[in-house]
Amino acid sequence: MTVFPVVLAVGFAVAILFLYATQPRTRMQQPEAKRPVVEALALRTETRDVTTSAQGVVAAANGTVELRPQVSGDVIATHPNYKPGGYIPAGETLLQIDRTDYELALADARAALNQARATVDIEKGQQRIAEAEFELLEGDIEFDTASRALALRQPQLQRVEADYEAALSAVDRAQLNLRRTSLSLPYDVVVLGVDAIEGEYLGAREVAGTLARADEFWVELRVRHDVLARLDTRSADGTGSAVRLSLNGTEYPGEVIRIRADVSEETRLGGVYVGVDDPLSMRPENEDRPPLLIGSYVAATLQVGSVDDVIVMPRRALQDNNMVYVATAEDRLDIRPVQIAWELDDEVLVRPTFEAGDRIITSRVSGIAPGTELRVRLNGTETGGNGEVSAVDSAGDSGAGSTATSGSN
Repeated sequence: MTVFPVVLAVGFAVAILFLYATQPRTRMQQPEAKRPVVEALALRTETRDVTTSAQGVVAAANGTVELRPQVSGDVIATHPNYKPGGYIPAGETLLQIDRTDYELALADARAALNQARATVDIEKGQQRIAEAEFELLEGDIEFDTASRALALRQPQLQRVEADYEAALSAVDRAQLNLRRTSLSLPYDVVVLGVDAIEGEYLGAREVAGTLARADEFWVELRVRHDVLARLDTRSADGTGSAVRLSLNGTEYPGEVIRIRADVSEETRLGGVYVGVDDPLSMRPENEDRPPLLIGSYVAATLQVGSVDDVIVMPRRALQDNNMVYVATAEDRLDIRPVQIAWELDDEVLVRPTFEAGDRIITSRVSGIAPGTELRVRLNGTETGGNGEVSAVDSAGDSGAGSTATSGSN
């Protein structure tokens, strides 16, 4: 009775061992290594118009002008706009000095001129009489050269003719002083300051006011030396390189008119003068544009020509020491040096020095060693591979260690 249960238990154990031994084994599989996903840029060369950025302060063209009369007198009238901020067109009288004394001086000079002219006429008559007397005496008396000149009254005539020339110059001087009582300039001006008012006595060479040319203002910009070689300056047969100035959302067109002959001691940058036409918006076509005022701080964008045979890449793709990450033709990570042709604010133009099949990686790359196999996306479209692990934080993020060099100068 006790043997049967034991036999049954042993048989049951043997059966279990047999089933376990004959059961097919499932091999544990290692998960497939997943390749990082990167955004990349296909290499394509092009010709690109390039610009450079700078900042500067608006100033009067050739500096401000101090209005100084060349004669003295009482100020009897001023232009209606002869006040700070006033605009006065070219040729109009800015300030009028009392003419009375100068009109009298001119009358005196003309009278003296008439007297000198009469004296010359009288002396010429005396000379004719002397010539007649000399002819009567010439056969009886021998004259040397000096005696002959005295006998013919030649020195006397020279003296009165010189007096006449002096009187003529005095008239010219009196006329000039009379004209100088009216102060005007041959170009449009804006009044910056007034130092003499109507009824005030103004001495010669005394400052009557401070003005600036109103038809053009200048902006001095500082740019890199390599930019200077690409700029055209204003000349008689052409305009200078185009410049776009910006202030509070308003743009003002300008052109390069001159390049300074020195560099800044602080920045070692070259200087460029930009001319802005009609800065005060006085012309009808500019009446809706806010005036550009002296002393304003403006941003400038200079057109500096074009660069041929370059690859345009976003600035975020540029790493330290002018290096870039690339996806090779075998979809593996590598790092390459680049030759920069031009830098803009958000883009960098580089020469095509890459290997066949390279693509520039524009997304952030971190924790991935060179040689790692990648999944590459061009413009959001994957070029091959599988797996889900992504090395892309954001296509718009800057790479760790990427430079932030501005295209500004």
